[in-house]
Amino acid sequence: MFRIILSAPFLCWAICLVGESLRRRRYASQRRRQACEAVNAATQSSFLFGIDWLFKFSQSAKQNRVLQYHNAEHIKYGNTFVVHVLGSSVLHTCEPEYLKAILGTQFEIFDLGSARHRAFSPFLGNGIFTVSGPAWSKARHLLRGNFSRAHIEAILPSLESKLATLLESVPSGKPVDLQPLFLKLTMDVATESLFGYSTANQAPSGAFSENFEIAQEGMALRARLGVLNAFYTDPKFSNACVAIHDFVDNLVQTALTHRSMPQPSSQSRNRNDYVFLYALVDQIGEDPKLLRDHVLNILVAGRDTTAGLISIACFLLSRNERVWRMLQNEVSRFNGKCLNFDELKSLKYLSHVLKEVLRLYSITPLIGRQVNQDTVLPGPKSLFVQKGQRVALSIHAMHRRKDIFGEDADLFKPERWETLRPGWGYLPFSGGSRVCIGQQFALIEASYIIVRLLQNYKKITPSDLEPFSETVGLTLASKNGCKVILTQ
Repeated sequence: MFRIILSAPFLCWAICLVGESLRRRRYASQRRRQACEAVNAATQSSFLFGIDWLFKFSQSAKQNRVLQYHNAEHIKYGNTFVVHVLGSSVLHTCEPEYLKAILGTQFEIFDLGSARHRAFSPFLGNGIFTVSGPAWSKARHLLRGNFSRAHIEAILPSLESKLATLLESVPSGKPVDLQPLFLKLTMDVATESLFGYSTANQAPSGAFSENFEIAQEGMALRARLGVLNAFYTDPKFSNACVAIHDFVDNLVQTALTHRSMPQPSSQSRNRNDYVFLYALVDQIGEDPKLLRDHVLNILVAGRDTTAGLISIACFLLSRNERVWRMLQNEVSRFNGKCLNFDELKSLKYLSHVLKEVLRLYSITPLIGRQVNQDTVLPGPKSLFVQKGQRVALSIHAMHRRKDIFGEDADLFKPERWETLRPGWGYLPFSGGSRVCIGQQFALIEASYIIVRLLQNYKKITPSDLEPFSETVGLTLASKNGCKVILTQ
């Protein structure tokens, strides 16, 4: 009996090993029938089914260096390579032509996959970041109005008022961490747009922000686990999701109540103004769960995308005095006035700066997809992708390729954008049909805030010399915040 017990695990392992060998042979046979070449495979033990590679990847995540790890793997194995993990093959690529096919020309057959939905839906439900196909098309259509030019222009006065309050709390010549201030600011702007009233007086407490970070980190971990996510539970993540859902449910209910009440003439926002939640109710009704899902998806985008971009921009500007001075020179012609949409768009050097920030630290540095039918990707060489296979697109690694951006690709150099036109080699907000719907909103909001900083402060310097440390959730952020000294 003892021998049988000991041999059972070995027998299972042997069966799995044979199955994995057969799977790879079938894949190679299909690839040859399509006249496609093999790609490099990451070094890993055939006897551990990729667990050794997965372990090293998980360790890099714990050490906040996932992006460095991906970049190093691409340098080691090439722009496209494959990793065999737990009975499946994951294709990793930072090749622009393949990304063009996956995100653009063959968009419909590369969806988010069931693993993404399992990883994200406990927090985000069924919204634009978690669904594919017709459900995604409908969700994107519902969200479109919140990012129109007219709506962006309409929020600028409110943004100015909230930003002025923020700047009053920033002491001149003393260390300050701008990232939590920017997160609070973008949260306030987003909720006013979403719900029709400001949450400044009932701003999310420190507990809410902490739960938000726990939920985002939990989503990222669940996504990295892939098929193992089915066996993973984390009470801390679950509790954070419940707390956030309760908060958003309360905001939704308050906004619905507010909508049904007569508005006083002194109300700064009236029924004729665009309020996302009101427009959403007109289209899908007052289903609390559905409203929460859509609102939470857009709240995550409105809060984190812009705050992350501005924080990282200020982090880099504090370490590049020359760039700060050139920006000040560009905005000096406006003599301290508040800029409108067209004036913000006219600032070419600021545009170059933001492009360079997004090149080095893209808001969506890693993109995952799953193919729903066999296909061949055109590119440097034809690439066979098997139905059900997952692909990992490293925007971060692509943005640091020296053959695209030059030998100085690792340096912060906004001037490169005076002549650079990398096409599909530059995708800071993803690309194709699923390109970030809020990219113009994020860029205008970030531009406005940076301009006001330039107009109010002569210098920005780092308050510490710690290198950039990442935290990768749904979007990229600085793990150590944005600790600077602003001097008037």
